[in-house]
Amino acid sequence: MATITSSGEAGLGETVYVGLQLAILLGVAPFTLRGIYTADQRLMRWAAGAFVVGQSVSGLAGIAQVFGASPLGEAAANGRSPGLAGHPNVLGVMAVIAILVCVASIIRGYANRAFCFALLAVNVAGLLATGSLSSMSAGAFGVLVLLYAAGYRVLRIAFVAAIVVGFAIWFLGIPEVALALRNPLDRFYQVTGQTEAISTLDIRAQTYDAAIAGIARDPLLGKGLSAESAASISSGTVVHNVLLRAWYQGGLVFGLAIGLIIAAALLVTVQAIVRRQNGLAASVMIAMLSFGMTSAFFEQAYYWLPVLAAWASLPRRTRDRAGST
Repeated sequence: MATITSSGEAGLGETVYVGLQLAILLGVAPFTLRGIYTADQRLMRWAAGAFVVGQSVSGLAGIAQVFGASPLGEAAANGRSPGLAGHPNVLGVMAVIAILVCVASIIRGYANRAFCFALLAVNVAGLLATGSLSSMSAGAFGVLVLLYAAGYRVLRIAFVAAIVVGFAIWFLGIPEVALALRNPLDRFYQVTGQTEAISTLDIRAQTYDAAIAGIARDPLLGKGLSAESAASISSGTVVHNVLLRAWYQGGLVFGLAIGLIIAAALLVTVQAIVRRQNGLAASVMIAMLSFGMTSAFFEQAYYWLPVLAAWASLPRRTRDRAGST
Protein backbone atom coordinates (compact mmCIF):
# COMPACT_ATOMS: atom_id res chain seq x y z
CA MET A 1 0.00 0.00 0.00
CA ALA A 2 2.82 2.40 0.81
CA THR A 3 4.40 1.76 -2.60
CA ILE A 4 1.17 2.81 -4.29
CA THR A 5 0.25 5.70 -2.03
CA SER A 6 3.70 7.23 -1.45
CA SER A 7 4.59 8.28 -4.99
CA GLY A 8 4.74 11.89 -3.81
CA GLU A 9 7.30 14.04 -5.58
CA ALA A 10 9.33 11.08 -6.88
CA GLY A 11 6.63 9.52 -9.02
CA LEU A 12 5.36 5.97 -8.87
CA GLY A 13 7.93 4.50 -11.26
CA GLU A 14 10.94 5.49 -9.15
CA THR A 15 9.21 4.40 -5.94
CA VAL A 16 8.29 0.87 -7.04
CA TYR A 17 11.85 -0.50 -6.95
CA VAL A 18 12.42 0.34 -3.28
CA GLY A 19 8.80 -0.38 -2.41
CA LEU A 20 9.03 -3.94 -3.76
CA GLN A 21 12.15 -4.58 -1.69
CA LEU A 22 10.33 -3.42 1.42
CA ALA A 23 7.26 -5.49 0.53
CA ILE A 24 9.37 -8.63 0.23
CA LEU A 25 11.38 -7.90 3.38
CA LEU A 26 8.47 -6.94 5.61
CA GLY A 27 5.67 -8.87 3.94
CA VAL A 28 7.22 -12.18 2.87
CA ALA A 29 10.44 -12.68 4.83
CA PRO A 30 8.77 -13.05 8.27
CA PHE A 31 6.70 -16.01 7.05
CA THR A 32 9.66 -17.55 5.22
CA LEU A 33 11.89 -17.31 8.27
CA ARG A 34 9.14 -18.64 10.51
CA GLY A 35 8.70 -21.60 8.17
CA ILE A 36 12.43 -22.33 8.27
CA TYR A 37 12.50 -22.09 12.06
CA THR A 38 9.43 -24.31 12.46
CA ALA A 39 10.78 -26.93 10.05
CA ASP A 40 14.14 -27.24 11.79
CA GLN A 41 15.31 -24.96 14.59
CA ARG A 42 18.87 -26.13 14.03
CA LEU A 43 18.99 -24.26 10.73
CA MET A 44 18.48 -20.94 12.51
CA ARG A 45 21.15 -21.84 15.03
CA TRP A 46 23.60 -22.77 12.30
CA ALA A 47 22.79 -19.51 10.51
CA ALA A 48 23.42 -17.56 13.72
CA GLY A 49 26.70 -19.38 14.26
CA ALA A 50 27.83 -18.77 10.68
CA PHE A 51 26.93 -15.10 11.04
CA VAL A 52 28.96 -14.73 14.24
CA VAL A 53 32.02 -16.37 12.67
CA GLY A 54 31.76 -14.21 9.54
CA GLN A 55 31.19 -11.06 11.57
CA SER A 56 34.16 -11.92 13.77
CA VAL A 57 36.37 -12.01 10.68
CA SER A 58 35.08 -8.53 9.84
CA GLY A 59 35.71 -7.51 13.45
CA LEU A 60 39.30 -8.75 13.23
CA ALA A 61 39.70 -6.70 10.07
CA GLY A 62 38.41 -3.67 12.00
CA ILE A 63 40.95 -4.26 14.76
CA ALA A 64 43.72 -4.60 12.16
CA GLN A 65 42.63 -1.30 10.62
CA VAL A 66 43.18 0.38 13.99
CA PHE A 67 46.86 -0.51 13.66
CA GLY A 68 47.13 0.81 10.10
CA ALA A 69 46.44 -2.33 8.07
CA SER A 70 44.11 -2.31 5.05
CA PRO A 71 42.52 -5.80 4.73
CA LEU A 72 41.08 -6.28 1.23
CA GLY A 73 41.77 -2.62 0.55
CA GLU A 74 39.58 -1.35 3.40
CA ALA A 75 41.21 1.13 5.76
CA ALA A 76 40.18 3.15 8.80
CA ALA A 77 39.09 6.74 8.21
CA ASN A 78 39.04 9.51 10.82
CA GLY A 79 39.95 6.99 13.50
CA ARG A 80 36.96 4.76 12.71
CA SER A 81 37.20 1.22 11.34
CA PRO A 82 34.68 -0.14 8.81
CA GLY A 83 35.99 -3.71 8.99
CA LEU A 84 34.71 -5.55 5.93
CA ALA A 85 31.23 -4.05 6.29
CA GLY A 86 31.83 -0.93 4.22
CA HIS A 87 30.90 1.54 6.96
CA PRO A 88 31.77 1.84 10.67
CA ASN A 89 28.11 2.01 11.72
CA VAL A 90 27.31 -1.22 9.86
CA LEU A 91 30.28 -3.01 11.42
CA GLY A 92 29.23 -1.63 14.79
CA VAL A 93 25.66 -2.89 14.77
CA MET A 94 26.67 -6.26 13.27
CA ALA A 95 29.19 -6.57 16.11
CA VAL A 96 26.36 -5.88 18.56
CA ILE A 97 24.31 -8.79 17.17
CA ALA A 98 27.35 -11.08 17.39
CA ILE A 99 27.93 -9.96 20.99
CA LEU A 100 24.34 -10.78 21.91
CA VAL A 101 24.55 -14.24 20.32
CA CYS A 102 27.85 -14.93 22.09
CA VAL A 103 26.52 -13.82 25.47
CA ALA A 104 23.38 -15.96 25.02
CA SER A 105 25.53 -18.94 24.00
CA ILE A 106 27.73 -18.52 27.06
CA ILE A 107 24.72 -18.31 29.37
CA ARG A 108 22.87 -21.24 27.83
CA GLY A 109 25.90 -23.38 27.01
CA TYR A 110 25.01 -23.64 23.32
CA ALA A 111 28.68 -23.84 22.28
CA ASN A 112 32.17 -24.11 23.71
CA ARG A 113 32.39 -21.28 26.23
CA ALA A 114 36.10 -20.55 25.66
CA PHE A 115 35.47 -20.17 21.94
CA CYS A 116 32.45 -17.95 22.61
CA PHE A 117 34.48 -15.75 24.97
CA ALA A 118 37.16 -15.35 22.29
CA LEU A 119 34.56 -14.32 19.68
CA LEU A 120 32.94 -12.02 22.24
CA ALA A 121 36.25 -10.26 22.89
CA VAL A 122 36.88 -9.85 19.15
CA ASN A 123 33.48 -8.28 18.57
CA VAL A 124 33.67 -5.98 21.61
CA ALA A 125 37.04 -4.76 20.32
CA GLY A 126 35.61 -4.46 16.81
CA LEU A 127 32.69 -2.42 18.15
CA LEU A 128 35.08 -0.05 19.94
CA ALA A 129 37.12 0.28 16.74
CA THR A 130 34.08 1.65 14.88
CA GLY A 131 33.58 4.63 17.17
CA SER A 132 29.84 4.23 16.53
CA LEU A 133 27.99 5.69 19.51
CA SER A 134 24.65 4.55 18.03
CA SER A 135 25.88 0.96 17.94
CA MET A 136 27.40 1.13 21.41
CA SER A 137 24.20 2.45 22.97
CA ALA A 138 22.13 -0.13 21.06
CA GLY A 139 24.45 -2.85 22.33
CA ALA A 140 24.10 -1.65 25.90
CA PHE A 141 20.29 -1.79 25.65
CA GLY A 142 20.41 -5.25 24.09
CA VAL A 143 22.79 -6.75 26.65
CA LEU A 144 20.76 -5.35 29.56
CA VAL A 145 17.55 -6.89 28.18
CA LEU A 146 19.30 -10.21 27.48
CA LEU A 147 20.87 -10.54 30.92
CA TYR A 148 17.76 -9.53 32.82
CA ALA A 149 15.55 -11.85 30.77
CA ALA A 150 18.05 -14.65 31.45
CA GLY A 151 17.42 -14.26 35.18
CA TYR A 152 20.41 -12.18 36.18
CA ARG A 153 19.91 -9.80 39.06
CA VAL A 154 20.79 -6.15 38.83
CA LEU A 155 23.99 -6.57 40.86
CA ARG A 156 25.24 -9.34 38.61
CA ILE A 157 24.45 -7.25 35.54
CA ALA A 158 26.41 -4.38 37.07
CA PHE A 159 29.32 -6.79 37.68
CA VAL A 160 29.30 -7.92 34.05
CA ALA A 161 29.11 -4.29 32.90
CA ALA A 162 32.15 -3.50 35.05
CA ILE A 163 34.10 -6.31 33.37
CA VAL A 164 33.18 -5.02 29.89
CA VAL A 165 34.09 -1.46 30.81
CA GLY A 166 37.37 -2.68 32.27
CA PHE A 167 38.17 -4.52 29.04
CA ALA A 168 37.32 -1.40 27.02
CA ILE A 169 39.57 0.78 29.18
CA TRP A 170 42.41 -1.74 28.85
CA PHE A 171 41.98 -1.98 25.07
CA LEU A 172 41.82 1.79 24.62
CA GLY A 173 44.82 2.20 26.92
CA ILE A 174 47.16 0.24 24.63
CA PRO A 175 49.55 2.94 23.32
CA GLU A 176 49.25 1.81 19.70
CA VAL A 177 45.45 1.75 19.97
CA ALA A 178 45.30 5.15 21.67
CA LEU A 179 47.28 6.69 18.81
CA ALA A 180 45.17 5.14 16.04
CA LEU A 181 41.69 4.82 17.50
CA ARG A 182 39.31 7.62 18.35
CA ASN A 183 38.34 7.30 22.00
CA PRO A 184 34.55 6.96 22.45
CA LEU A 185 34.64 9.99 24.76
CA ASP A 186 36.39 12.03 22.06
CA ARG A 187 33.85 10.76 19.58
CA PHE A 188 31.07 11.91 21.93
CA TYR A 189 32.59 15.39 22.11
CA GLN A 190 32.81 15.54 18.31
CA VAL A 191 29.26 14.29 17.79
CA THR A 192 27.85 16.83 20.23
CA GLY A 193 29.76 19.74 18.69
CA GLN A 194 32.31 20.25 21.46
CA THR A 195 35.29 20.13 19.08
CA GLU A 196 36.30 21.91 15.89
CA ALA A 197 35.05 18.96 13.80
CA ILE A 198 31.58 18.94 12.27
CA SER A 199 28.91 17.99 14.78
CA THR A 200 26.99 15.00 13.43
CA LEU A 201 24.32 15.62 16.04
CA ASP A 202 23.64 19.03 14.52
CA ILE A 203 23.46 17.51 11.04
CA ARG A 204 20.99 14.89 12.22
CA ALA A 205 18.90 17.55 13.92
CA GLN A 206 18.78 19.40 10.60
CA THR A 207 17.52 16.25 8.86
CA TYR A 208 14.86 15.80 11.55
CA ASP A 209 13.67 19.38 11.12
CA ALA A 210 13.58 18.98 7.34
CA ALA A 211 11.66 15.70 7.65
CA ILE A 212 9.11 17.19 10.04
CA ALA A 213 8.62 20.13 7.65
CA GLY A 214 8.17 17.68 4.75
CA ILE A 215 5.62 15.66 6.71
CA ALA A 216 3.70 18.84 7.51
CA ARG A 217 3.56 19.70 3.78
CA ASP A 218 2.42 16.24 2.69
CA PRO A 219 1.53 13.93 5.59
CA LEU A 220 -0.40 11.40 3.47
CA LEU A 221 1.77 10.64 0.43
CA GLY A 222 5.27 11.52 1.54
CA LYS A 223 8.17 12.45 -0.71
CA GLY A 224 8.58 9.00 -2.25
CA LEU A 225 10.49 5.80 -1.54
CA SER A 226 13.11 6.24 -4.26
CA ALA A 227 16.78 6.68 -3.40
CA GLU A 228 16.66 10.21 -4.83
CA SER A 229 13.95 11.09 -2.32
CA ALA A 230 15.98 9.97 0.70
CA ALA A 231 18.04 13.14 1.08
CA SER A 232 16.35 15.65 3.35
CA ILE A 233 18.91 18.49 3.32
CA SER A 234 21.15 20.02 0.65
CA SER A 235 24.20 17.99 1.74
CA GLY A 236 22.37 14.81 0.71
CA THR A 237 22.16 13.39 4.24
CA VAL A 238 19.19 11.11 4.83
CA VAL A 239 17.00 11.16 7.93
CA HIS A 240 18.72 9.14 10.65
CA ASN A 241 15.55 7.88 12.30
CA VAL A 242 13.63 4.95 10.82
CA LEU A 243 10.20 6.06 12.02
CA LEU A 244 10.58 9.68 10.94
CA ARG A 245 12.15 8.68 7.62
CA ALA A 246 9.38 6.17 6.93
CA TRP A 247 6.70 8.82 7.32
CA TYR A 248 8.73 11.48 5.49
CA GLN A 249 9.37 9.25 2.46
CA GLY A 250 6.55 6.71 2.54
CA GLY A 251 3.70 8.80 3.84
CA LEU A 252 1.21 7.96 6.53
CA VAL A 253 0.74 4.29 5.55
CA PHE A 254 4.42 3.40 5.74
CA GLY A 255 4.96 5.49 8.84
CA LEU A 256 2.11 3.63 10.52
CA ALA A 257 3.55 0.26 9.42
CA ILE A 258 6.99 0.99 10.90
CA GLY A 259 5.38 2.40 14.03
CA LEU A 260 3.44 -0.83 14.53
CA ILE A 261 6.60 -2.92 14.04
CA ILE A 262 8.42 -0.87 16.67
CA ALA A 263 5.45 -1.11 19.05
CA ALA A 264 5.30 -4.89 18.60
CA ALA A 265 9.03 -5.22 19.29
CA LEU A 266 8.68 -3.10 22.41
CA LEU A 267 5.78 -5.29 23.58
CA VAL A 268 7.86 -8.44 23.11
CA THR A 269 10.75 -6.82 24.97
CA VAL A 270 8.54 -5.88 27.91
CA GLN A 271 7.12 -9.41 27.99
CA ALA A 272 10.64 -10.87 27.91
CA ILE A 273 11.66 -8.71 30.85
CA VAL A 274 8.52 -9.44 32.86
CA ARG A 275 8.43 -13.19 32.12
CA ARG A 276 12.22 -13.54 31.89
CA GLN A 277 12.14 -15.52 28.67
CA ASN A 278 12.92 -15.10 24.94
CA GLY A 279 15.83 -12.88 25.94
CA LEU A 280 17.97 -13.28 22.81
CA ALA A 281 15.14 -12.54 20.39
CA ALA A 282 13.99 -9.54 22.40
CA SER A 283 17.53 -8.20 22.84
CA VAL A 284 18.28 -8.41 19.10
CA MET A 285 15.05 -6.61 18.23
CA ILE A 286 15.49 -3.86 20.80
CA ALA A 287 19.15 -3.36 19.84
CA MET A 288 18.43 -3.15 16.11
CA LEU A 289 15.38 -0.91 16.42
CA SER A 290 17.01 1.41 18.95
CA PHE A 291 19.91 1.65 16.50
CA GLY A 292 17.34 2.44 13.81
CA MET A 293 16.13 5.45 15.78
CA THR A 294 19.51 7.19 15.30
CA SER A 295 20.75 5.75 11.99
CA ALA A 296 19.99 5.54 8.28
CA PHE A 297 17.94 2.38 8.82
CA PHE A 298 15.47 1.88 5.98
CA GLU A 299 15.33 -0.70 3.17
CA GLN A 300 18.68 -2.40 3.86
CA ALA A 301 18.19 -6.15 4.18
CA TYR A 302 21.19 -6.51 6.51
CA TYR A 303 19.36 -4.33 9.05
CA TRP A 304 15.93 -5.94 8.74
CA LEU A 305 16.82 -9.64 8.55
CA PRO A 306 18.18 -9.86 12.13
CA VAL A 307 14.96 -8.25 13.41
CA LEU A 308 12.78 -10.61 11.38
CA ALA A 309 14.84 -13.69 12.29
CA ALA A 310 14.51 -12.81 15.97
CA TRP A 311 10.76 -12.35 15.53
CA ALA A 312 10.45 -15.68 13.70
CA SER A 313 12.23 -17.52 16.52
CA LEU A 314 9.68 -16.47 19.15
CA PRO A 315 7.62 -19.40 20.45
CA ARG A 316 4.00 -19.48 19.38
CA ARG A 317 1.58 -18.77 22.19
CA THR A 318 -0.28 -21.86 23.29
CA ARG A 319 -4.03 -21.58 23.57
CA ASP A 320 -6.58 -23.81 25.22
CA ARG A 321 -8.70 -25.06 22.33
CA ALA A 322 -10.83 -27.46 24.35
CA GLY A 323 -14.34 -27.54 23.04
CA SER A 324 -13.49 -25.61 19.88
CA THR A 325 -13.87 -26.89 16.33
